[in-house]
Amino acid sequence: METRPYISWELINNFMIDVFKAYGVPEEDARICTDVLLESDRRGIESHGCNRFKPIYLDRIKNGTLLPVTKLDIMKETPTTVVMDANNGMGMVASYRMMEMLIEKAKNYGMAGGAICNSTHYGIAGYWTTMAEKAGMIGITGTNARPSVAPTFGIEPMMGTNPFTFTMPTDEEFPFNFDCATSIVQNGKLEFYERSGKPTPAGLVVTKDGNTMTDSGQILRDMRAGKCALLPLGGLGEETGGFKGYGFTRRNIWPGKTAKTRVYLWVKLFRRSLSPCVTNMDLITTSRLRIKEDLKNGLRKRIPAAPQRVERKN
Repeated sequence: METRPYISWELINNFMIDVFKAYGVPEEDARICTDVLLESDRRGIESHGCNRFKPIYLDRIKNGTLLPVTKLDIMKETPTTVVMDANNGMGMVASYRMMEMLIEKAKNYGMAGGAICNSTHYGIAGYWTTMAEKAGMIGITGTNARPSVAPTFGIEPMMGTNPFTFTMPTDEEFPFNFDCATSIVQNGKLEFYERSGKPTPAGLVVTKDGNTMTDSGQILRDMRAGKCALLPLGGLGEETGGFKGYGFTRRNIWPGKTAKTRVYLWVKLFRRSLSPCVTNMDLITTSRLRIKEDLKNGLRKRIPAAPQRVERKN
C-alpha cells in the first residue's frame, strides 16, 4: 500500500526555486535547476528528481564544492563547436546555456557539438537531448561521473555510471528518448531504496570479497568507504555480458578528452574529500531535416514487439 505523501507540482516548484535562491542561486538559474529536477520526477525517474535536491545540490553549495553562481567561460569556439568551462558552477545551468548555443549553431550549419569541463551534476541527461528534439533536432549527450562502477572481473570502483543518451523526433505525440546509465543501477536509485526502506535487488553491487549485497543503507555507507562497487550493464563477469557494460562505461574518455581535462584523478578526489566533483560532458545536436524525416518513417515502419506464447515440453 502506498504511504508516501503527495504534494502539488506548483507547491514543490515554488518551494525549490525559493530555496535555491536562498542558497545564492540567481532566480533565472534557480528556475532552470528546479525544472530539470522536477522533469525527472515527471518522467518517473525518482533516482534523479527532488530526492537529490538537498544531498546533491544544497549540501554541496553549503560545503563549498558547488558554486551557486555559475561563471561560464568559452575556451574555444568555431561555427559548429564550443568548449566551455563551468568553473564548478551549477551543471544544469551550464548545460542549458550550452544547448541554447548548439541549437542555434545547428540551425545554421546542420550539426553542432560542444563539451563542458569543470562542471557538476547536470540532472537527467534526457533533459538536454529533449531540448534539441523540441527544436526539431536530434540530441545526443553523455557525461563522466565519480568512480563507483567495477570493471569486468574487478571489485574496485574505477568507472562512473556515465550515461549515454539520445532523443529524436517521431510522428507520435512524444519523441523517442533513450536515457540510461551504463551501470545496472545508479547511486540515486540506491538512495531512493534506502529512503523507502527497501532492499537493493541482488546482483547490482559487488563487495570486496566478490559477493553481492542487498542492504541499501549499508551499500551506501560501503560505497562511500570504497568497500563495494556498482556493476556495469550485464552484471558480474562474462557469462551475462558484463564486459559490454564495462565497454560502455569507458565512454567517459570521450567527454574528458574533448573538454581537454583529466578524467579520473579529479573526479576520484571527491569520494575521499570535499574537493570539487569535476565532471565533463558533451552535447551534440543536428537539424538535418532529411535525417529527421527518415528516422520518423523508419520508426513508424518497425513492427511493434508482441509477447509470444512459448509451448513448454515436459
